[in-house]
Amino acid sequence: MRVYLSGSITSSKTYKIEFAKAEQQILEKFPWCTTFNPLSINAESYQEYMRADISELLDCDFIYFVNDIASSKGAFIEKMIAETCGIKEIKL
Repeated sequence: MRVYLSGSITSSKTYKIEFAKAEQQILEKFPWCTTFNPLSINAESYQEYMRADISELLDCDFIYFVNDIASSKGAFIEKMIAETCGIKEIKL
């Protein structure tokens, strides 16, 4: 099973720490899972980033929201896609 990490990046000063901590917590709680961290995507533009991001999300079984996504357009899009495609949210 694969868990996609989603969250606000541009509006969080500590996003790198938050994503790393979330990844560690998920792997400790669900050691049989793998995670996808969108911080690993290298892209030239926001559009290119979101295309790669959504492609990875669609290959995941679950989504985990690392932080408050209220101010993140990208995380909101990820949430809508996950809900529409039946990718379930996990909570720690």
